[in-house]
Amino acid sequence: MPPPEIADADGTAAASHRPYFTFFTPTRNRAHLIHRTWESLKAQTFQDFEWLVVDNCSTDETPELIAKWQAEAPFPVRYIRRETDGGLPSSYVIAFTEARAAQIITMRDADTFVPNALERLRFHWESIPVEQRDGFVGVSVNVAHEDGRLMGQPFPRDVIDSDPGEMDYRYKVKSEKWGCQRTDVLRAHAPKPTPGYNGYVPEGVMWRRIGQRYRTRYVNETLRTYHQNMTGRQSVTDRPWASAYGVLVDASDALRYDLKWFSHAPIHLAWLASKYGRLSFHLGRSAARQWALLPGTGARLLWLATLPYAWLRYRAEDRRRIALREPRSTDPDLFSPSSAEPPLPTPASQ
Repeated sequence: MPPPEIADADGTAAASHRPYFTFFTPTRNRAHLIHRTWESLKAQTFQDFEWLVVDNCSTDETPELIAKWQAEAPFPVRYIRRETDGGLPSSYVIAFTEARAAQIITMRDADTFVPNALERLRFHWESIPVEQRDGFVGVSVNVAHEDGRLMGQPFPRDVIDSDPGEMDYRYKVKSEKWGCQRTDVLRAHAPKPTPGYNGYVPEGVMWRRIGQRYRTRYVNETLRTYHQNMTGRQSVTDRPWASAYGVLVDASDALRYDLKWFSHAPIHLAWLASKYGRLSFHLGRSAARQWALLPGTGARLLWLATLPYAWLRYRAEDRRRIALREPRSTDPDLFSPSSAEPPLPTPASQ
């Protein structure tokens, strides 16, 4: 059942039906954009899905718009509204908990996708042999700009089974991608809301942890279009002290899991080590505490080498914070690389 502060409204289809996909859209005050998702879903050639909209307490006409579409839709439309601001991570936790399908697709409320997108994602998932699927989390495909150009780099082969770390460090594929994933795996690795912090937490935290146990099928097929005219983003900020905790979690995880790729990207990993130090200073963490929380000797040596730069960068940012008269970030004091991360489930077969 949803928590008490969440209002849940179902669409017209019977709740007992388990669709093939749950199509999840997090939103907040985007009534002027979310029609793109609605129109793309209506046009799909494969219609065995539910649309799950998680609204982070919008104050515009989003509730009325979704209610109108619920009455018209040929597919189930479920609307879950938070009455208090829980941030984007909380929306993900709600979606992964409430999804009725075995596969979930996450989609920004500003983007569009081709009419056969869901049909093609199903095809690529079912192309993985049944006896191997326990070792896979899902399928990832390409994304295009509005003018049709591919965003970033294509995958190294038309079809390749890999993980986010190898794709990033070995193949240098760093751009926006999209696809479907197993709901049970995402549910096990959902970002846990941190008391006292509802800001930005990079999605890479979840994908990096999943990649330690599961592969993804990467396919050079373009199914989604990324629209640039974004306004009112839910969690991202250009003031590093405001999102220090969330980005620190990402940097710490990178030092835990990604140092095996050091020969492929030494400068990038050194930069992540300096980010760990810089953001820790924003939270008021001493150098001794930073050392104690670092995951291993390699991470500590890299952090130590970049500490002078991290301190100088922090001091410059902190002067800017003071000039803007903004408070220092409060350290939730809950994250520890040795204990805070969720357990990594072992798939039934590899």
